[in-house]
Amino acid sequence: MIVTRMRPVRDGGDTGWGEFDRMRRDMLRWADAMNRGLFGEPGFRIFPLVNVSHDDDNFYVRAELPGVKASELQLSATGRKLTIAGRRELPEEGAKVSYHRKEREGGSFSRNIELPADFDRDGIDASYENGILTVTLPRSESTKPRQIPVKTS
Repeated sequence: MIVTRMRPVRDGGDTGWGEFDRMRRDMLRWADAMNRGLFGEPGFRIFPLVNVSHDDDNFYVRAELPGVKASELQLSATGRKLTIAGRRELPEEGAKVSYHRKEREGGSFSRNIELPADFDRDGIDASYENGILTVTLPRSESTKPRQIPVKTS
């Protein structure tokens, strides 16, 4: 049996791993760009942040919407999807202002939340207090847990 090891060639020659090394560098560059977006630097952001929970009767969607007026929110429901849309206005800082860090953004937003089961669109209730939107979506009867009695003979 012959075993061959690939070692880096010190004289600048090709080891056969050049394409893998390029792919590794590209993936690291992509991961770094995603991390910058997640930690407040320019990049990909999700707004608003939401928690989705449920009990036997309802689904609950809670969204953090600081600085958004209730009159600027639009909610819609189709199928298993709830859409939260709106606009957040930020005060103008002035033309001569230079930022050291800019993490808050203003403007229009829209977020689709896919729920795990059907809900009754006629019974949806929404409330907004202290920058938190709470949407209660009643589960449809067919998705609610049902107790099945066991008969004995």
